Amino acid sequence: KFIKNRTFIRNNLDFFIDGCDLIKKADQQILIASEMKKIYKNKALSLETRMASFFPIIKFSKDIKDIKKEVLNAIQAHKKSSKNPMEHHAVTSTIVELLTELEEYDKARDLASNELRTSHSPAYFMRHLASIAKKQKKTDEAIMWHRKAWQNSKGHATKFEVGTSYLLSLIDLRP
Repeated sequence: KFIKNRTFIRNNLDFFIDGCDLIKKADQQILIASEMKKIYKNKALSLETRMASFFPIIKFSKDIKDIKKEVLNAIQAHKKSSKNPMEHHAVTSTIVELLTELEEYDKARDLASNELRTSHSPAYFMRHLASIAKKQKKTDEAIMWHRKAWQNSKGHATKFEVGTSYLLSLIDLRP
């Protein structure tokens, strides 16, 4: 019932972007993907939110080739458009995740690796590199990147978040 309400979808973007795996009905998936396309075009929203709107579109797509081309074009258009370092970090992080979701591992790895040199918080990009390695079944490399991310993280909250991720990866990859 709620999912058929377009306003509800727009007001709960985080759920529909991060929780799209929970949506199983085809009619709901079509509606959400349609709304996400409108969200991407809405220039009043942050570039990071607009780019993140592609996650449900990718998940619900029947023809990944067309979506892949659309997402890659959007990525190219926005890769260098953010001027603010915080926005750049968020947008680039989302782009790395999108490329990983599309199984464009080399592009995702190259972009994350380039950010290690310039990011104000490279630990997050190290976690992306760990995620890419894990998806490619490179267990030792994934653990190494998680460890480096933890060792290089700054600030209590980040250290805790990245350390938790490192521990969970050890439990998952080296039970």
